Amino acid sequence: MSTRKATIKKIYISLFVYFIVVSILYALIINGRLDIVSFLLIRSVLMVIFVACFLRWWKKDYAAKERDRFINRAIQYAVSSNSPEENIRMMIRFLGKELGAMRIFIFEDQKNGKYHGTYEWFDDELESASLELMYLPYNGLVDVILDECEKNNYLIISSPEACKHTIPSLYDLIKTSDIDNMVLGPLEVSGNIFGLCGVIDVPKDRLEEVAEIITLISYFISQLIMQREEQRRSLFYNYNDTLTGAYNNIAYKRFVETDLDISSPFGYIRCDLIGLTEINISQGYEVGDMIVIILAKSLMEVFGETNVYRMNGTEFVAFGFETDEVYFNNDVEKVKKIIKEKGINVAIAPVYCMYGVTDISLVVKRADNLMHENFEKMKIR
Repeated sequence: MSTRKATIKKIYISLFVYFIVVSILYALIINGRLDIVSFLLIRSVLMVIFVACFLRWWKKDYAAKERDRFINRAIQYAVSSNSPEENIRMMIRFLGKELGAMRIFIFEDQKNGKYHGTYEWFDDELESASLELMYLPYNGLVDVILDECEKNNYLIISSPEACKHTIPSLYDLIKTSDIDNMVLGPLEVSGNIFGLCGVIDVPKDRLEEVAEIITLISYFISQLIMQREEQRRSLFYNYNDTLTGAYNNIAYKRFVETDLDISSPFGYIRCDLIGLTEINISQGYEVGDMIVIILAKSLMEVFGETNVYRMNGTEFVAFGFETDEVYFNNDVEKVKKIIKEKGINVAIAPVYCMYGVTDISLVVKRADNLMHENFEKMKIR
């Protein structure tokens, strides 16, 4: 039964009881067992009680409708775009403004003994707290908070003193951050808790209301985070080489066509593994795979994880965005040194474009020519 229907039913029952009681009182007057003054007094008291109950039920009904409206609006933000990341940010922005909060944050389990701040909204009057740099330890803080949340599915900290003895580490954090109150709720999927949502400094008369709303909204936030992870996994498999974690040929083409600024200085390095097929045959594919991974990690270590691409089974390409050719050459030498120490046989063809280039194919052709020269030298030896 809906809240509105339940409220209407209560009103009808109350009216029925009221008229029954008034009828009984009339009967008592007629029989001379009740005087008119007492009758008027009793009827007035009953009317006051009825009006008080009516107002209370009406307020509850109104609050329920407002909460339903609030939840529906929040859900609209949850599905407003194809990006779960953006939907999460829009939802917490809506929550913050509607709830009159000063700050809203989300921490997620990093599976390393700590929770990491991943999302934050804050009032225009405040400054960012660099939430992404903040970590909360399981032991002594998160575990205790989650234990407290189990009682009501949320935790209300009405003032810093309220948690001084129960959660001392949280008390220290609140005092240091100059927080007046806080509502915390767990984020979970299928009973597995993986995060915390917190609302900071809301009007004190709305703490209970905020706690109930966070309990409801946390489900949608959890689902959005799961969608985000699915999207990230999908993107990884589309644009990353599953063996090495480096970007693949599809990501390379996308980067070159849309993101690479060829008018600015940049370096281009092509690396070809030599004898990988023979190694796979003689020593096994596990050894061959390990060599491929070592080369990828060596390039990532020097040029960065986002600048390395595996083009095919034996070929890698990396970009360097050093502003001077000397720095690029230094990085190339670093890669050569790492590879030599690992005992891997690799042909390398670096190209640096000090003034950029009009066509990336010219750079690729130059690298191909250098690679051909490398292989010719190897034949001579």
